[in-house]
Amino acid sequence: MKMIAPLLGSLLLAASFPALAALPLTPVLSHDNQAAEWKPNIAYVAGNVITYQGQEYRAKWWSQNTPPEPKSWSSWKLMGAAQDGDYTLTLKSGRASHVDWYENNVLIASQNLSPAATQTVQLPVRGRSKGSYVYKAVLANAQGSTASAPLPLTVLDAEIYQIGVQTFNFTDQARIDPLADTPRLRELMVKIWYPASQSTTKPLLHHWYHSEKAITGSPGDDWLKDVPSRSRLNAEIAEKETPFPVLVFSPGYASNLESSQFLYEDLASKGYAVVVIGHTHQHSLVTMANGEEIRIDWNKRIHDFDGGITLDELNGLMAQLQNQPLTAAVKQQIYDAFAKCEGDHKQLKIWQDDTRFVLAELAKLNANQSSVFASRLDLSRIGLLGTSYGGTTSLQYISEIDNPAIRAAANIDGQDYYLTAAHQFNKPILLMATESWVHKDYDVIYDKASNDAYYVSIKGSLHGDITDSTILARNSKPSDFLGPINGETMRTIINQSVLNFFNQYVKTLPQPASRNNALAFLQGYSEAEVQSKLR
Repeated sequence: MKMIAPLLGSLLLAASFPALAALPLTPVLSHDNQAAEWKPNIAYVAGNVITYQGQEYRAKWWSQNTPPEPKSWSSWKLMGAAQDGDYTLTLKSGRASHVDWYENNVLIASQNLSPAATQTVQLPVRGRSKGSYVYKAVLANAQGSTASAPLPLTVLDAEIYQIGVQTFNFTDQARIDPLADTPRLRELMVKIWYPASQSTTKPLLHHWYHSEKAITGSPGDDWLKDVPSRSRLNAEIAEKETPFPVLVFSPGYASNLESSQFLYEDLASKGYAVVVIGHTHQHSLVTMANGEEIRIDWNKRIHDFDGGITLDELNGLMAQLQNQPLTAAVKQQIYDAFAKCEGDHKQLKIWQDDTRFVLAELAKLNANQSSVFASRLDLSRIGLLGTSYGGTTSLQYISEIDNPAIRAAANIDGQDYYLTAAHQFNKPILLMATESWVHKDYDVIYDKASNDAYYVSIKGSLHGDITDSTILARNSKPSDFLGPINGETMRTIINQSVLNFFNQYVKTLPQPASRNNALAFLQGYSEAEVQSKLR
């Protein structure tokens, strides 16, 4: 009896304080990368991925009412691997106060836990590229640590979604429109391209579709009503439960909202919600909620950029400095020149305020449970980008406003009229330049960048090539608008560079300990001259 009493006491103590008296329970890892179940009445097209009887299959060609079979003649191919790079790791264990997550033996995340007899912990993993990965979780408490068995996972090509588009009108109740003829609140037309359900039956729109009343943004583009796009108006959002990262796009000054639709569609098909802002009075056409059409009025806009240096004078100075090294004196000349762009400063402030306002409206849309986008926008993963003046806006925004949710920005051939010595570029940036002018400002920005930076110069391209016109106007290329570069090549360079860049810096979660050159694929393109630095 004298020996039993101490033993019982120790057992009672262990039962009362399990986290202190025992190692963590052996962790068990699993992942959820499974496609939706096959359904007999849905028409599937090549590339669709489904789950059937516990196995994943990819469609080889169109089929309907044909159950998957692992046969060579079947319309389905047995995959046996994860469908794409978005999944959630689930850890089941207990008694741990801390967990470290490892991917291919590299620590990618750490979490503090509340010790309990049983625990379920999850880690969302997003944006992994094609390849093989091995995950391991190491649990710890005051008594020691325990590791899970390795969990191998193979990622195939990223899922290709159908593409939906919806139109919104947001009215800023706190701001009078500074460009309107009479006092009125600032109202913006916003279009969102997004991943749509594979089973949607919404009809395809034509390319550059603007609204039911205004078929395209410009009467001269009405011929595009005979050119089909990949977008479906008001299509059901993709069934995937994961919220989608958000890219906020500003088209160039005086262009239409749809001018880079090939890019919007490519990004949406790869899992992004692409939010395109119509900056009222300064795009070719925006449609108000009441149906009013506001087209750019050049008679009224002609003085938007008055004051200080002219565009010709600015470009002339940049040309003079083109081959000079970035000494302190040269940098000062560049800062002094852009400081004189008084008109641009006023307009960029309007576009910056528009961007800030749209981000706030997206948060409301995401919180609205009656919205199709309820909880489907990941507003902790945001990228900014734009063409021409829109690219300028994106870079200016991250250099002046510290928003931790905005992870990276891309400027596609826009001069940085707001460039100052005080501007900080401490987030990843992508700069893409045509041969329309000398981008000495890009040289300064790239030099100043304190985070990862990419600078792509595209030979044989002009300013019009950064839009869909590089493809759509290929049979009538004016020499002062589009360069000799092949349109399909230009489209691939821009679209794939933007996708790879944002996949690494916005979509990827958790961020890897080390980063690859996101634009390594451009080594195969003689038209692209690439500079990159990884911090």
